[in-house]
Amino acid sequence: MSFLNADKVAAAYVNFNAKMNTALEDLRKPDAFWRMLATEVASSAKIEQHDWLGPVPGFTEWVGERKIGKVAASNYQITNKKWASGLEVDQDDLEDDRLGIYAPKIQTMVEKAMVHRLNLMVDFMVNGFATTKYGGAYDGAAFFSSRSGLFNNKATATLDDAGAYDAAWVAMLAVKDEDGEPMGVFQGDNVWLIVGPSNRATARALLLAERNANGSTNTNFGTAKLYISPKLVGGDAAKWFLVDLSHPIKPLIFQSRREIAFRAPNGPDSHEKFMKDKLYFGADARYNVGFGLPQTAYGSDGTT
Repeated sequence: MSFLNADKVAAAYVNFNAKMNTALEDLRKPDAFWRMLATEVASSAKIEQHDWLGPVPGFTEWVGERKIGKVAASNYQITNKKWASGLEVDQDDLEDDRLGIYAPKIQTMVEKAMVHRLNLMVDFMVNGFATTKYGGAYDGAAFFSSRSGLFNNKATATLDDAGAYDAAWVAMLAVKDEDGEPMGVFQGDNVWLIVGPSNRATARALLLAERNANGSTNTNFGTAKLYISPKLVGGDAAKWFLVDLSHPIKPLIFQSRREIAFRAPNGPDSHEKFMKDKLYFGADARYNVGFGLPQTAYGSDGTT
């Protein structure tokens, strides 16, 4: 006679669900880097159109009628995708009440969900120099590109090229709005430099050393916070990004249709239980990432 019954399955679900919700607290923290990097937008459909992207009029002298900014007809859309992970549980562990051995796996499942979101965002930035994989920004141009008369947020210099980091700041501080006025980006204290592991030493020397190698004052000391992305390796190792995360509209958009939810097994008499003596638990979500405001990000593909 099997000791596995509906009560044990239900208890396993409650136990695993509680552990997942505890682990999800870190994913939901406001200072989680994936949340800082993207404007979070709730979704209620398969595809969402983000016409709110685009220019906002600045303050001008009110003479005659008030100047009104219209929503840009950008037709920028993001389609939600489904993401999932699963966990196989042996019947013997449920029978013997050994659910505790699965706690680290549940926590790891949530950790991988957080890493997936962030890696997906970095992948958008990595591919933001062209429109091939993810399309363009709200204006149709590649996210990192030259927009004549307004700004150029694309470079090709490697991070260790003399003056490359300073050039990024010069370019972004000069960003203008649609009226030709300075936009005011890169003025706050939430600017981040994103690099890969091979650029770690160069980035630390730029941002964390009070003096240069020759002993002179490092004028870039503390000008940005540093994030090392393990996604920037191989052919993407030389790419680096400078982003201003202090504004309501971020460099990227995180569109959430359904947050991560824990799923129960089919039951003690399921086909999987009968054939394999296994039960399955899992988690899934629906969301996607899109390009936000290119005026808040600078990228170099590191090709020269």
